[in-house]
Amino acid sequence: MTIIDAANDKTLASFPVDQADEPNFAIDSDGAVVAIAGKQLVRCDTRGQKMWAVTPPAHGDNRPRACAVDPKSGIAVIVGYGMTHTGHEPWKDPYAHAYDRTGKLLWTLWNNPPKEPADGKYGGTGLMADGTAHAVCATGDGRFIITVVHDGGNAVTTRDPSDARKPLDTTIFAGAFQNGPGYGMKGAINTSVCFRVEAQKGTLEKGSWMCAWVENHQRANTLRMENCVSDGNGTTSVSGASASGLPLVKPWFSPRPEEYTGGGFLAAFDANMDLIQCGPWHPGEMNAVATNGGIVTIGGRAGGVSGKKKPIPPAEQLRLVRPVGQQVINGEGDAVIVIFRRADLPLTVAGKHAKSQYDSGETAADENPTPPTPPETAP
Repeated sequence: MTIIDAANDKTLASFPVDQADEPNFAIDSDGAVVAIAGKQLVRCDTRGQKMWAVTPPAHGDNRPRACAVDPKSGIAVIVGYGMTHTGHEPWKDPYAHAYDRTGKLLWTLWNNPPKEPADGKYGGTGLMADGTAHAVCATGDGRFIITVVHDGGNAVTTRDPSDARKPLDTTIFAGAFQNGPGYGMKGAINTSVCFRVEAQKGTLEKGSWMCAWVENHQRANTLRMENCVSDGNGTTSVSGASASGLPLVKPWFSPRPEEYTGGGFLAAFDANMDLIQCGPWHPGEMNAVATNGGIVTIGGRAGGVSGKKKPIPPAEQLRLVRPVGQQVINGEGDAVIVIFRRADLPLTVAGKHAKSQYDSGETAADENPTPPTPPETAP
């Protein structure tokens, strides 16, 4: 790991950390770096000296995925899951742990003992759905956003995070987007959940969920929230991937009727966890998201996740807005970076909503549509 003074273009420190399956780090307001190193969370000063290292509690094989730091309190949160067994089948057991600047454990969410999913009549929780805590970000106002991806409806996030035998406070998901038939915690599908969490005590304040759908919105389908970031003003941007279908709320462009509306997506939630915008940027998956000064950037790859490079059918090719180089993304595995300007929220040019080629009246036969010409003042 290397720490660079960006203002003076100077390297402050360079030091080794243990290799992690999901490399991730965050910077505290005092300059200290918190990072995932192997199976541990470590805190290092600006000289690269290790201040402390902790192993987050987990059941089974510990698989940390992400970390974040609240810049005001210095509280660091690490999220992930334990790959364990309920006694008869594999089980992904999500967790979130918070530590202060001295490395003291402050609070824990979930991390349920794997023997508890037995049926309620045998004294268990009845929880059988897998869960992986995927992402975490600090909001800048003493809170964190945590996302959890579930495979199945009987999920731990429907229960009290400190006692899975108790139901979750009904106010947490009250008014949640997609709170209706065909949505949410139903069936053996991937539903993603995001929570706003108070930093000092780990109190769940508000939550929402997203899932894809099939069969005319009657059956939920796989959707994963891969990453999240806060703009510090109450809005959280989330990137991810949908297997089929997607909530369309003020989408970035209007898909053609015959087009696949799954794949990579960008969504935005307000401070109350209401979904205020969501749209696809297909095909593929978007694993990274960042924001600064009203600009939101997402990154990922086009096409499927097989790892094999193969052509994408013309009807599914992604036509680029203001492309640098090629006009379309036409091969699986191609890297994609997309930059949005928030005007709150659709992409704008000189104060007007910019029409993408999807709104231009072109037909599916147009293999090389002409991208809109931005004014000289546009970034």
